Amino acid sequence: CFMHMEKGLDTGAVYRTIRYHLDGTEYADALETALGELAGREAAATVCRKIRKEDAWIDWRRSASEIAAMVRAYHPWPGARCRVRRSSGESVLTLRRVEAAPGRVLAPGEVFVPDRRTLLVGCGDGALKLLELTPESSKTMDAAAYLNGLRGEKIEFLLRGE
Repeated sequence: CFMHMEKGLDTGAVYRTIRYHLDGTEYADALETALGELAGREAAATVCRKIRKEDAWIDWRRSASEIAAMVRAYHPWPGARCRVRRSSGESVLTLRRVEAAPGRVLAPGEVFVPDRRTLLVGCGDGALKLLELTPESSKTMDAAAYLNGLRGEKIEFLLRGE
């Protein structure tokens, strides 16, 4: 939508709406390019405030589909982040690729590891399957590699990261 920007979120008048098909797998960097090209063809387009790192903290009380969309939206920068607690202390994980697992019932932040390759985290509605993540001060890895690195240590996902 092309709209008048006001201080409140989505409070300005809508001038024009253009439909753009999303299949639910888009990441922000590629979508930003495509939408930027589309917007560039329109007159009088304006921009909203810049994304800040603080915007990207995950709240596990949100639905799995909302968090999955957030992971895609904040890719590659600043990256959707969450805090985890281990016996060695707290650290930050940046989620890179995830899938909603709507049939799974877990409490928000609850961890379920059904096998050595699968890491599920409960959300406010459904659960999220973590496919690829970046631990603090480490390289991006798949869930199996992250679980291997834990060596059986239990982890807890904190409800809100900041």
